Amino acid sequence: MSPIMELPDTTVPMQEVETAICECCSLVEECTPRYANQIRQTYAGHWVCGLCGDAIKEERVRSLTPISIEEAVARHANFYRGIRTPPPEGGEVLVAALSQLLRRGLTGSPRAVRSTPNSPRTKMGTPFMARELPRSESCLSALSKTI
Repeated sequence: MSPIMELPDTTVPMQEVETAICECCSLVEECTPRYANQIRQTYAGHWVCGLCGDAIKEERVRSLTPISIEEAVARHANFYRGIRTPPPEGGEVLVAALSQLLRRGLTGSPRAVRSTPNSPRTKMGTPFMARELPRSESCLSALSKTI
């Protein structure tokens, strides 16, 4: 019998993970407490995801007057809330638009089917006959002759 060789313990200790929610876009991310604290220190106590963090930095650069991190976070959060909020009666508008698309498709309205193609076959009032391209031999037959 051969002796069993013991390997040294190479397991990495499990790091503590916490769930953080971006205060701008509500993205949920898992990160270490150390990383979360670094982000909170950078953004005046707010936890923001990487994408919103870049947008906040850009907000500070674009501002005509110097603004604080707190103000940049507030501006970005307000902007994001504005684009996330559905328009009033948004569902009704969507349903009406889809209904209109279906009606066009089913009734064969002039917009759905055109009587003349986009590229007419007439030239200066006279019928324009499209010329056919001359056929050539296959290049494979020429290759087979050389081999």
